[in-house]
Amino acid sequence: MPYGDAGTRVLTFVVSLLAMTAAVGSLAARESLVRRISSRAVDPHSPREATRVRRTLLGTWVLCLVVGWLGTFLAWSAAKPTLACPYLVAAATLLMFHAPRAALFDVTR
Repeated sequence: MPYGDAGTRVLTFVVSLLAMTAAVGSLAARESLVRRISSRAVDPHSPREATRVRRTLLGTWVLCLVVGWLGTFLAWSAAKPTLACPYLVAAATLLMFHAPRAALFDVTR
């Protein structure tokens, strides 16, 4: 049974807050990683540090997927598939933004 209009509004508000928290968390994790690499606190070319970098990138991608999953949950709960569209677009945009690029790992030695 889908939520009523009032329940859908409350659920949309809660899901929006959670999705924004996940999105900001992914951006903060990536910024932290970029700062550590640029300050040479992390060497992405060493095997041990490369594992830490991969874990951080994986965590950012999981947070991006959480945004999409929350939108899908909202659409399913409210029985309104169009409610998921902004969350799925945001998740796809964040995944493209967080895609690893050579510039991220380019550290002049």
